[in-house]
Amino acid sequence: MKLAAIDLDGTLLDSQGVVPQENIRALKAFASNGGIVTIATGRNSISAKDVFAQLGVSGYLISSNGALISEMKDGEIDHVLRRSKIEVPTLKKAFYLAKEAKISIIASRETQDDQITFDENALVKDDPYYQHFNLQNHSFDEITKQLDDPSLSYLKLALTDKNEEK
Repeated sequence: MKLAAIDLDGTLLDSQGVVPQENIRALKAFASNGGIVTIATGRNSISAKDVFAQLGVSGYLISSNGALISEMKDGEIDHVLRRSKIEVPTLKKAFYLAKEAKISIIASRETQDDQITFDENALVKDDPYYQHFNLQNHSFDEITKQLDDPSLSYLKLALTDKNEEK
């Protein structure tokens, strides 16, 4: 095997979000034998790159569900190979549709995740998956105003509501 692509939550990481020592040893051995370690996750790059630092190996990071692909060295992004941002008109439409349906939305940048909540009672709060996000809460007006800043880009949108039919 030349390449191992590994998910984080529920796969490489234990239930506490930590890389077990046996996984670190296995991936170091794999890398030292010429294997390429690749982490593939829905998390943003900041959250996921910390795992590379724990592993102590180089490789590749596929983050934000494939929207950002980077080469990793010494626990840091060495080179971005691909960045797919969501265009502003698409973001605006998604935010307005989420507002109409009162569905919370998490918009992921490379460095953080911005959350807009329209109905606190429908918010998914107790899911351990969301503990790993660097969530910053914003109002609808704040987030839509920020979209005019050309330096800001979103890579991924996640809609979340206790009512899955929404």
